[in-house]
Amino acid sequence: MAKETDVNFENFKIVSFDIFDTLLHRKVLAPVDVFELVQYRAFEDTRSLLCHNLLSDFAETRRTAEVNARQRRIAEFGGEGEVTLAEIYHQWVSDTSSPTDIANWLKGLELDCEARLLYASVQGKSLYNAARAAGCEILFVSDMYLPPEFVRDRLVSAGFDEDSSYPLYISGEVRLSKHNGTLFSEIARRENLEIGTHWLHVGDNLHSDVINARKAGLTAFHATWANIVNLPTNRRARGSGNAIHSLMEALSEPHAIERMPKDALERIAYQVWGPMLFGFTCWLIAHFRNTGIQHVVFVARDGWLMAKLFKLCVKKVPDVNFTHDYFHMSRKTGFKTGVRDWHPERVWFYFSGKNESTANRVFSAAGLKAEDYLEDLKRVGIVDINTALTPAQKPKAAKALNAAYMDVLKKNAGMRQLFAKFYDDALTEHSRVALVDIGWVGNIQRCFLHSLSDPTASQRVFGYYLGLHRDCKGLNSELGMQMQGWFNSSEKYDEFNDALLTGGVELLEFILTAPHGSTIDLKASNHGIEPVLEVQTEEELEHQATAKRAQSGVMKFVEDYAFLLDWFSPDTLANPAWAEAFLSLAKDPDDEALHCLAGITHSDGPGTNDVRLELAPKLSGREATDIKRWAAARESSFWKSAFDKRNPKPDK
Repeated sequence: MAKETDVNFENFKIVSFDIFDTLLHRKVLAPVDVFELVQYRAFEDTRSLLCHNLLSDFAETRRTAEVNARQRRIAEFGGEGEVTLAEIYHQWVSDTSSPTDIANWLKGLELDCEARLLYASVQGKSLYNAARAAGCEILFVSDMYLPPEFVRDRLVSAGFDEDSSYPLYISGEVRLSKHNGTLFSEIARRENLEIGTHWLHVGDNLHSDVINARKAGLTAFHATWANIVNLPTNRRARGSGNAIHSLMEALSEPHAIERMPKDALERIAYQVWGPMLFGFTCWLIAHFRNTGIQHVVFVARDGWLMAKLFKLCVKKVPDVNFTHDYFHMSRKTGFKTGVRDWHPERVWFYFSGKNESTANRVFSAAGLKAEDYLEDLKRVGIVDINTALTPAQKPKAAKALNAAYMDVLKKNAGMRQLFAKFYDDALTEHSRVALVDIGWVGNIQRCFLHSLSDPTASQRVFGYYLGLHRDCKGLNSELGMQMQGWFNSSEKYDEFNDALLTGGVELLEFILTAPHGSTIDLKASNHGIEPVLEVQTEEELEHQATAKRAQSGVMKFVEDYAFLLDWFSPDTLANPAWAEAFLSLAKDPDDEALHCLAGITHSDGPGTNDVRLELAPKLSGREATDIKRWAAARESSFWKSAFDKRNPKPDK
C-alpha cells in the first residue's frame, strides 16, 4: 500500500493524478465489463421489448462503437481520435441503425452503472492526502471519454477534490491525451505552469503516466496497485453470469483486496461465501416474489445467518409483501415428532457421522433407548451398545432398528400430540409458506411437515435449498414434498454436487453456524412450547467464535454489494456464477485457505455437537506413512482435496 513515506511531496510544487485505476477503481475486472452490466440492466426495462436484438449483443457493439468513433474523428478532423461519450453513442446509432432515444437511454444507464461501480482507491487516497498536506498544487488528468462534470462528481463523492476547485483535464474534452504525450504540455499552457521535475505525475499506465510524463519533463510515480488489462471477461456463463464473473474476478485484484477485511479468515469469507450466499439470497427473493410466497421460515441452525442476510437484502427490493422468521429445529428434534411412516432405506438417516455411530447413539436419534433392545441387538451380533459400530455391524444395527419401527412410530405419535403446536405456529395461517434450508435431501422439511397436527397443511409449504442431492427424489420428494434447489438447474450441478460430497457441505455448515447450541429437545412451559438448546462445550464456543469472525466477512460483502439490488432485479442476480469461488475452494484450496480452514471442526452426528472432527486433519506417525492407515484416514475426513494437500499419499 502506498504511504506518505513513499514520496517526499516536499520536493514537489505540482502533483497531477491520473484518475481511473489510480484514484478510482471499478468493482469489475475490466472497464469494458461495465457494458455487460448495462446490457442486462437494459433487459429489465420494458423498452427492451422494442429492441431485443439490439441489446442481445450490446456489450460488443458498444466496444466497437468506441473504436469506430475514434477512427471517424481522425478521418474527419485529424488529431488523436479522442472522443466523448456522446460521440461514441452517436457512432453506435450509426453502426446499429438504432433510434436516438434508445441510445440516450443506454448512455444514461452506462453513466449510472459507472457511478455505482466506482470507489476510492485506498492507496491513491493515501498519496492524495499526503500531497495536499504538503501544500502541493493538485491537478486531475485522465484519458477518458466520460463527461468532465460526471468525473468531477465521482471524485468528490469518493473524497477527492472536496471543494471542486482543482483543475480537471479529460482527454475527450481537450482532444489531446497522455497516451500520445501531448496532454501534459497543453495543461502547462492552460494553467501557466512551468514543466520540470518539480511537477510530479502519479498514474497506473506505464506508457502514458510514466514514460510519456518523463518524456514531457515531469517526474513520474508509477501507481502499481492496479494492473488492469482492459479486455472483456471471457464469456463462461449464460445470462448475467458473465457480468457476475467480472464482479467476482475483480475481488482477486490487489487493489480490491485492500478494501477487504485484513483478517485472512474474514477475507476468505468475503471472497468465497459472501458472493455465494448473496446469490442464493437473490434467488430466494426472486422465487418468493414470482410464486406468491407469503411467509418465509428459515429452519435449523443453518438458517440463522441466512435470515440475517435475507433481512438485509429484501429491504432493497420493491413490491415485497412477505414476512419471515427464524425457527429453532434440528434433525434430532424432527426425528422425535416427524416420523409418520417407515421406509427401510430411511433408517440410515439415524446413522449420520463418520466415526462415532454406536448402537446407543443410533437408537437415541430414533427416540429409543438401546438398552431396551439389548436382546434384539445381541440377536444380530451387537453386544456393546457404546462401542463404535464397524462397517459390517452397521447393517445389523439397521436391521435391529427396522424391527423396532412400530415403537418409533408410536413414540413419534405421542410426542407429536405434545408438540405439534410448536410446528403449527411456525407455519402460521398463510396459504403459501417457504421453508428455507441449505440442503441436502429434505429431511428437515419432511420432519417439519410430518410434525404438523394437520398433515394436509404440507400442501402449503414449499422447500427452497441451496442445493439438493440426486437421491432426494427417492427419499423425500417422492412423498409429494415440493422442493427445489438453487443449483439443481445449473449447468454446473454435477460439479457442485461433487464439491458438496467431498467437503463442501461441512464448509457451508461452518459458515452458517448459529450463535447458539443445537436444538436437542422441546419442552412445555408457561410461555408455550419452547426449544431446548444444547449446553455448549468450550470447544463449541470456540468454534462459534471462529465462525462469527468469518461471518463478519460475509456480512461485509453483502453490505458492499447489496447496491446491486438497487439497480438489478433479484431474478438477474440469481445466477449460480456467484458460487464459482466456493467451488474452487472446495476442490482446490490454496495455502491460505488450508491454514485458515483445514483445522476447523465439524459435528459428527445429528442435532448434537458433542463429537467434533477436523475437516482435513494433518496426519503423523504411521497414519502418514502406511497406505492402508492413510486411506482409512482419508475416507473418514470431510474435506478430501484439503486432506490430499496436507497429507501426500504414501508410496506403500
